[in-house]
Amino acid sequence: MARIAADPSPIESRLHNLRNFWEINAEKEREEA
Repeated sequence: MARIAADPSPIESRLHNLRNFWEINAEKEREEA
């Protein structure tokens, strides 16, 4: 959390992390299917 707070644009970094999380989940679902 401290790293995100120190980030110049916490909202953008949070969206970027969320997008990465989404893509990883999508890949896992594709592999399991």
